[in-house]
Amino acid sequence: MVIRNIVDVFDQYFPLGAVALDCLRRSRIDFGSLVRTFKPWHSMELERPKLTIEVTNICNSNCRFCAYRYQDKFRRSKGIMADDIFEKAIDDYKQMGGTFIGFTPFSGEPLIDPKIIERVSRAKTNGAWTGFYTNGILLNHIDIKGLLKSGIDAVAVSTAPLERSMYELLYQNKYYEEVLHGLKKLLMIRNLIRKDLGISITFRSHIPMRRVLVLEDFKKFILPFMGKQDFKLLIVNTRGFDTWGGQINSKDMVGIMRLALPPMIKRRPCAWTFGLYLTWDGQVRACACRFAEAENRDGRDDLYLGNVIESSLNEIWSGPEIKRLRRSFLEGSLPLVCRNCTMYRPC
Repeated sequence: MVIRNIVDVFDQYFPLGAVALDCLRRSRIDFGSLVRTFKPWHSMELERPKLTIEVTNICNSNCRFCAYRYQDKFRRSKGIMADDIFEKAIDDYKQMGGTFIGFTPFSGEPLIDPKIIERVSRAKTNGAWTGFYTNGILLNHIDIKGLLKSGIDAVAVSTAPLERSMYELLYQNKYYEEVLHGLKKLLMIRNLIRKDLGISITFRSHIPMRRVLVLEDFKKFILPFMGKQDFKLLIVNTRGFDTWGGQINSKDMVGIMRLALPPMIKRRPCAWTFGLYLTWDGQVRACACRFAEAENRDGRDDLYLGNVIESSLNEIWSGPEIKRLRRSFLEGSLPLVCRNCTMYRPC
């Protein structure tokens, strides 16, 4: 905890010494692996997994730090989840006693799904915690009151520093005004009907926090509507960007943005393998975090576990494939997609 706090403070306020900071960040994860060396983990296989549902893999942005533009190397098609797949997954998960459903896709935008509010409400009726990240482009075009009244537990907005040229540099689209006023609208409506709900704003930034928070549009349109809980959730992310299996490289970084260094010690199963990820077309994977190029572009890389239409989520969760995957970390025979992944976290 102390090491993490030191890294975060330097990352936010002292954007110099990039190499030292990146090494410190990696050392923090490696240290965590060493500390957990003899901590039992097999009982975690008996616990209920967190479920992430990718309602769509379509996005309306082209962020320079995201591998969305390389998605065709991973799978052939794009779409929005059919009702039968969604309902099957929801029912399966309820039978497992599951209590966490996230709607953040690998590299899509959840608000593109016209049924996203309905689906959040459906998950809430089963007693699940719900939440997602959005790029905010469509906040002006959805029923924000309906979304907040659905009972959603977390809404996070990922955006650039609030200045048009900076936004267009990092997110590579022309929707700056939509994002700015959509975020303002979200905060205003939240203040009216759900003051207890913190809105997490994550700035993917090429400039340090002290500059992000004094930009004119932030001070004029966003700051007046933020509460104390929003400030606690606010993040300015300048380092630790993932390579997505080598698909994103240093040429995609600008300003003080830096790619994360992959951890050197991966002797325990990755924490991400203790959840399930459901793709829009029904495939079930062991990681809700990243993808890399897959043979035949069918999405069936080494993290593929099965299909929710053909098997229940419980059968997949209890099956041999996911157990074999976890033990590959102990054996030093990691899947290709995991070998250089910077998102590894020891269980």
